[in-house]
Amino acid sequence: MASSKQQPVDLLGELILLLEEDSHHWDNAADSCEDFIERLSQHDREKMALNCAVYRERAATLRNCATKIKNQLDGHETKTPA
Repeated sequence: MASSKQQPVDLLGELILLLEEDSHHWDNAADSCEDFIERLSQHDREKMALNCAVYRERAATLRNCATKIKNQLDGHETKTPA
């Protein structure tokens, strides 16, 4: 019985790891885009800058999600203000 209760926690641990790794990859993608931007035309720079912002936002969202799950697992429930 204990193993059936442990399984969701193990799955959440795997999910946290996936979210953290994925956020790191999105940050790396944004870094790569920012390094490449200088070689583009002004029009393409603007489009790529928007992509970089979206990548950074995605990374932050994934990190926040991982943090919320960790906090709940640690017994520190976080509530979003109304």
